[in-house]
Amino acid sequence: MTVKIGKFMKYLLAAAAVEIGIFISLYITLQEDHFLWLFVYALIKDLIIVIVFFLYRRAKENDVLSISRVLGSDAKNALVFGEVGIIIYDEALNITWASDLFTEQNMDLIGKRLDLWKPSLMKTFDNDEIIDIEIDGQTYDVFNNMETNCIYFKNVTLYKKAYNLYLREKPVIGFINIDNYEESVTNADDHTAALIQASVRQTISDWGKENGIILRRYRSDSYVVIMTEEKYDRILQGKFSLLNKVKEEAKELDSLLTISMGIGRNCQDLRELEELATSSLTLALSRGGDQVVVKAEGEAVRFYGGNSEAYEKNNRVRSRIIAKSLSGLIKGSSNVVIMGHQESDFDSLGASVGMFRFVQGYDKPVNIVIDLDSIEEKTRLGIDELLSEETYKDIFITTAKAEDITKTSTLVILVDHHRPSMTIAKNVLKQTKNIVVVDHHRRGEEFCENTILTYLEPVASSTVELVIELLGYHDIKMKLSEKEATIMYTGMLVDTNYFKNKVGVRTFNSASVLKSKNANIKKAYEYLEEGYDYIVTQAKIMQTVERVTDDIVVAYAPKDVKVTRAVLSKVANEIVEISEMEAAFLLGEVESNTIAISARSKGNINIQIMMEELGGGGHFTAAGTQIEGKPLEECIEIVKNLVAKHLKDGE
Repeated sequence: MTVKIGKFMKYLLAAAAVEIGIFISLYITLQEDHFLWLFVYALIKDLIIVIVFFLYRRAKENDVLSISRVLGSDAKNALVFGEVGIIIYDEALNITWASDLFTEQNMDLIGKRLDLWKPSLMKTFDNDEIIDIEIDGQTYDVFNNMETNCIYFKNVTLYKKAYNLYLREKPVIGFINIDNYEESVTNADDHTAALIQASVRQTISDWGKENGIILRRYRSDSYVVIMTEEKYDRILQGKFSLLNKVKEEAKELDSLLTISMGIGRNCQDLRELEELATSSLTLALSRGGDQVVVKAEGEAVRFYGGNSEAYEKNNRVRSRIIAKSLSGLIKGSSNVVIMGHQESDFDSLGASVGMFRFVQGYDKPVNIVIDLDSIEEKTRLGIDELLSEETYKDIFITTAKAEDITKTSTLVILVDHHRPSMTIAKNVLKQTKNIVVVDHHRRGEEFCENTILTYLEPVASSTVELVIELLGYHDIKMKLSEKEATIMYTGMLVDTNYFKNKVGVRTFNSASVLKSKNANIKKAYEYLEEGYDYIVTQAKIMQTVERVTDDIVVAYAPKDVKVTRAVLSKVANEIVEISEMEAAFLLGEVESNTIAISARSKGNINIQIMMEELGGGGHFTAAGTQIEGKPLEECIEIVKNLVAKHLKDGE
């Protein structure tokens, strides 16, 4: 404002001088008295105007200068000592006054425009938030009071440096577990076993020294890791290279060793930090190992690695212990409720049937929860077959009935899933504290609370396989009808893609058990046969196949084609079976405003991690998710970008 007044004064004086000059010239030239009076009038008028503006300008200057007088010398010294600065600007963003902080730093700011001096200051006009600005190597917190045209500066350079140092030096705790260590050493000869021990331990030790990390071995296959946030960022940038180093060293020795790591961070309480690391390692192992799980207070769980399938372990001891524990829980309960997942498939139904027979041996009231509105069409055929038997007359119940019969003493057994959001009757989980999980999917971040027994085996081909193993250690001889055995066999067919994926010795042992119980193999294949409509749908989907890379494709069901999740899964399986394909992602609208994604891989690409980023999950080679509220075209782009991101990370 003061600058504007000064400019106006110059223009005013010039105009007055011109006006007076004109009148005096006319009087001298024409010698007429009225020009003399006009000259006198103009002189007196312009003099009065100049005096008024001069007094006004002095008043404004005094108002501005009065800030310093009001603050006083003590306040001035306090502001300088506290490195607090103030700038006053006018409507044209010209700096009209600056406090002594800037004078002390030899900054002559008066008359400069804010946007020319520091363009970043213009951000303070967008909102009332405090922003950081760098000035001559110093960091300032800046706030703009637009009502008074004042900008306040606080030098926070030392604070920022101290805070950044605090962030870098925060403690991080982790645990490393060598997967398959005991099996590898036990099954090797003495010389090879010694080489495995020396090689793996040396690799882990070198990795720790290279990254400035403290490592201490507390068991033959386990280490505790202590580091700072700065060191954690370093190994994160290195993409946890230890995982690949250990696998490469083990491969040279014809061993199948991998490592799992659980890390806890972003917490000052060391006990809580240790608990985070412990639960992270447990989660990594339950997902099949060969990965890093990081839990930070206030953040979502993060997964790294997991780029190889878990190796099959024929651990009969664990199966027997689980079976005995489950028997005790059943005996101590008032009744048992068995639940599969939404959009139930044959594995979910088959596991429910097998678990029903397990419970029935103890003469406990038992029911299987079904939702006919959330079940695959082919699975409905299996339910209809069972309902024709007298045994199942009152066994299948609705979600409403399940809520009515569930008490605090009720044992709820979840099969083929472990996520509350996927269960058929969610309210049932809130009515009891006795929950058992039997599942073969890799564990995700979401998990049921109040579980008192968990049998989670990602290496198993299907949940039916796990249930058959439990039935093998039943106190009472297992009884399965031909229809029950056939449905369970069908569940194994579905989850193994007709015994093509995730099969091992345990898988075929379980299949042979079902065959000995008169499972009708021909009938099982008939359950899964497709009709003419499916062939037409498949042909339309195949026409949309698009290569993202040479061996990864994306396809979708056109908007005029009605599909189910089962159809998407089946077509995705067929696409990935093409010889040069490594992975396939198939999308389709299964409900109004809901796009389902079915992903399949041959095993060299971990599609489970990709689907988890979109809120889904599954297995290393078979996973899926769904996206709500977005059009099909946008979902396709999301998948393409996700694939590109993971390929880049892989490189």
